[in-house]
Amino acid sequence: MSNSYEKSKMSNHYALDSGATLDVCFYTQSVIRIRIAWGNHEVPKSYMVDKSPKLDVMITEGKQEQTEDEYLASGNLVVVVKENGGLTFLDQDRKMLVEQLPITAGPGYAEFQHDRSAKLFGLGQHQIGMLDYTGQIIELKHENTTIAIPFLLTDQGYGILWDNSGKVTVDATEKGRVTWSSEHGEYIDYYLLFGPSTPKIIQHYWELTGPAPMIPKWAFGFWQSKMRYSSQQELLEVAEAYREKNYPMDILVIDFYHWTQLGDMRFDPESWPDPVAMFDRLGQLGVKGMISVWPYISKKSMNYAPMSDRGLLLHNESKVSVPVTIFNGDMAALYDPFHSEGRSYYWEQVSRYYKQGARIWWVDSCEPDDGIELSDYDLLYTADGPLEERINAYALLHEKGLYEGQRNEDFNKRVLIFARAAFGGAQRYGVTVWSGDIGYDFEALRKQIIAGLHAAVSGLPFWTTDIGGFQGGDPHDPAYRELYARWFQYGAFCPLFRVHGSRGALSFDDLLYGISRGENELWSFGKELEPILVQYDRLRYRLIPYIYSEAKKTFETGMPIMRPLFLEFPDDAFVWETTDQFLFGESLLVCPVVEQGAKTRSVYLPGSADWYDFWTNTKYCGGQTITADAPLDTLPLYVKSGSLIVMTEEKTCIEASAQMKLTVLIYTGHDAAFVLYDDDGETYDYEQGKFIKVKFAWDEAQGELTIELLDGLPPEHFLLDVSIQTIQSERISTSFIGKSTALFTGEKLFINMKVL
Repeated sequence: MSNSYEKSKMSNHYALDSGATLDVCFYTQSVIRIRIAWGNHEVPKSYMVDKSPKLDVMITEGKQEQTEDEYLASGNLVVVVKENGGLTFLDQDRKMLVEQLPITAGPGYAEFQHDRSAKLFGLGQHQIGMLDYTGQIIELKHENTTIAIPFLLTDQGYGILWDNSGKVTVDATEKGRVTWSSEHGEYIDYYLLFGPSTPKIIQHYWELTGPAPMIPKWAFGFWQSKMRYSSQQELLEVAEAYREKNYPMDILVIDFYHWTQLGDMRFDPESWPDPVAMFDRLGQLGVKGMISVWPYISKKSMNYAPMSDRGLLLHNESKVSVPVTIFNGDMAALYDPFHSEGRSYYWEQVSRYYKQGARIWWVDSCEPDDGIELSDYDLLYTADGPLEERINAYALLHEKGLYEGQRNEDFNKRVLIFARAAFGGAQRYGVTVWSGDIGYDFEALRKQIIAGLHAAVSGLPFWTTDIGGFQGGDPHDPAYRELYARWFQYGAFCPLFRVHGSRGALSFDDLLYGISRGENELWSFGKELEPILVQYDRLRYRLIPYIYSEAKKTFETGMPIMRPLFLEFPDDAFVWETTDQFLFGESLLVCPVVEQGAKTRSVYLPGSADWYDFWTNTKYCGGQTITADAPLDTLPLYVKSGSLIVMTEEKTCIEASAQMKLTVLIYTGHDAAFVLYDDDGETYDYEQGKFIKVKFAWDEAQGELTIELLDGLPPEHFLLDVSIQTIQSERISTSFIGKSTALFTGEKLFINMKVL
């Protein structure tokens, strides 16, 4: 017997014969929230979504022709509520997007049926090495190298955000059908996001789970790290060497075991005798210090007893703290970030590092994963309830505490959190991520490219890897040096640019106890590799104006810097299958070399536009596959015709300046425009209008470049010093909006310009 329903007095609220209640709510004209609850259970407050529905969404209601099914429609989207309890989602032209089948399996389970040709993306970061999830079962629970985001992006004009913080399984083994199954919760709660374009779906997700404050500009520079720098002296020697060699570097990393005990949040004075002086010296060198902080509090820590006594650690049902055995045999308990006092107490300890000069929080092992065996996992409780019901939100609440703690400490300094796990809405807290403790071979490299593209469309756009892999690698091995060069080239075009790893590890104990045996600096891989690595390091810094401007778009819309080709070329069938190329911003096509011994690689040039080889300026027609030369020093890199690439002079670190020396490369063939964005890179003053947006526009027919100040309030005496170079064109002229002299006075933009 089919379910029937009856509309209650509440708008869009239905009582089903099964005893469940159904709520249909239009958050916007393109986003619908569906909630189904059984018995007296309520749908819990979301950790991911921090938005209320818009009050001005106009909804029309009616009956479907020839049925008694009721429909609700906004300007863009229609949902049909069927007599049997199923839901059909249609676009404004009444074309079906997807159908939620009638609920037959009870709470936490729903089946969706769509076109059999549908392709599926997102769901966070996974190491399966496949771009399309069709045919796969994906378990959504954070683990080392896995980040679970229950957001599925399709090529059918819609996405689904499944709002459950426990373990979730997504089954796409049957073509044309996706099944979502929550391990916990007497409810179903999800959002359907209508594009119809994939970038628009991503934007809806970003807005639903945001907003996103900007991270520091220097975060887009080079991060030097290894497991591990074991003393203050060693760390400063590396920083000094980078400056002596004039190699660009902005961030230097202090890994685990720098502490007296895990959870103390204190430097071991034997190896780190004067942290304040150390951070002061790093600052003089233009280097920011990143510090590793863990959510575990050892039973040997000075903080264990006070946190346990105040109920700030995860506990059992009797409110007794539950320590677990972690990776190195230590007994430690997780603090409770679901407890507001737990977050405050934890920040009080971390703030000691901040007062000493640390500026970045490396949030390691925050899944939490280590030591959480099944029996312990079932026992652990948070201030909000059982951990297993909200395990995937642990990292998010942990990151929230660090973000809010720093903002309370120093309101106007941008927060940067670097985490091994994150959940939907992480962008609210200045969170960036990396792919965890991955292997060190070409297969691992290939998997990272795909993992990064999934992360990018899952709301984790500021992502990177351990360049060279984490779990080993011998800098003296020629085969490993080749891998490192190829990985470094790829890493220079990841949203974040960071080397890390346990070079020279002799055993697993080296990993467990942080025993560092090998170097991991740019000069550590031999005389042949050093200039290659430095070349890409310097190129990264020359591209900072382009990268930071593209990052600003990400903060505003969620459109990732590192993006799969289908986001820009959805009508090109070939790009939906491309797994080893990606776009870096709108204009750069990055084609990493991912095979041992390769000196060439096959490159697909998407779309109908022409493409220029970045290194030679050779022009190729789009829509074809070419064989690119790729000797060890060359990453195949292409620029779309009709692009403007704005670059700057070589620098060793990223600092705010009232003068920008720029080179504008005009890749001719079509009209082109690029909006340069810049601000002080350190504070939230951009929220008060203290930034600049300058539009560079190329008119192909006239051969004319126009430069216009669009918005913002540049610093006094701001000067743009611009050189212009056209690629494959002899025509060049310039025009200006406003007068042309030398400085910014608050009303006019003045520019020094020369043509190369």
